Amino acid sequence: MKKKLGIIIITSLFIISIFLVAFFTILPRQIYELNNSGTYTLTDVRGMAKTVEVNEKYNDKDVTIVGIRAFYKNERIQKIILPKTITKIERLAFSECKNLKEINLLNVNMLERNSFSYCGSLTNINFNGKYIGASSFYGCENLEDIGFGSNLIDIGSYAFAKTKIKKIILPNTLKNISIDAFADMPSLEEIDLYLSNISTGLDYINSLKNIKIVNLG
Repeated sequence: MKKKLGIIIITSLFIISIFLVAFFTILPRQIYELNNSGTYTLTDVRGMAKTVEVNEKYNDKDVTIVGIRAFYKNERIQKIILPKTITKIERLAFSECKNLKEINLLNVNMLERNSFSYCGSLTNINFNGKYIGASSFYGCENLEDIGFGSNLIDIGSYAFAKTKIKKIILPNTLKNISIDAFADMPSLEEIDLYLSNISTGLDYINSLKNIKIVNLG
């Protein structure tokens, strides 16, 4: 009887230990912080998951921001699924996620600086927001294509430096282009944009060499 009880206890402890290992390492745990606005910021993700679906709500409040360094240097992550509530990705949030291949940004309004720098496995991005911060995609060495919606207003310096993008088509909403916005892009051959709508950055665009500038209006 005692022997059977001992076996049951050992087996139970083994099962519990497996569950705890899965809970704390394999399954992603999302850490949140309350914002002054009453919404939440995702500040950290722990675990070994290759795919992470960010929660839309926490404590019945919207999750609206992916915070500073939330996924920084996470080399396991391959796919991120963002909810429609996420409007801002803060600096270095996904920087150096070297195996990140897929993320949806269609509902994100702002990318802060270095938000995706050195994400070497990204090959294409679609962005429907207004602001792309400095060096947002710096060092994304395999990024070949980026598409924009009809909301883009501002592009920061070195936003796409050291990528493989060959052609950029910019919407008529774009107003501000920082100096060096398209610097250090050896593959870039053509930029299509509405020059008449640019408030800041015309001199910079006109100074670009060996890049075809197509005025759309």
